[in-house]
Amino acid sequence: MDRYTNSENEMVCQCCEKEMPFRLEDGLPFFVAAVFDSSCPRELQQNRIALCPVCAAKFQHARKTMDNELVECLSTKPDLHVPVQLAGKEETIRFNRMHRDDLLTGLGAARK
Repeated sequence: MDRYTNSENEMVCQCCEKEMPFRLEDGLPFFVAAVFDSSCPRELQQNRIALCPVCAAKFQHARKTMDNELVECLSTKPDLHVPVQLAGKEETIRFNRMHRDDLLTGLGAARK
């Protein structure tokens, strides 16, 4: 998840784009690796998104956007930003091209 950094090279949340809230004893930033598409039949590392604890809680417990809508949008939108409704508010999950491509490939292979 080191692909999501700001101009100061600090890891940021894929949703709110704020710096992760703290660092662990080993110096790595704390983040929640939330499952993007919970309907995927296999465990895939690419199916994880790096979220701060607040955005992860919203994504896991207060999301209105369905998994199939997220995947459809990710596969058809050229700008790498996936709209999602979290806790009654429109948000965006930001992807980089490599993560998007790896995720879509993994999801396609997992469903065969």
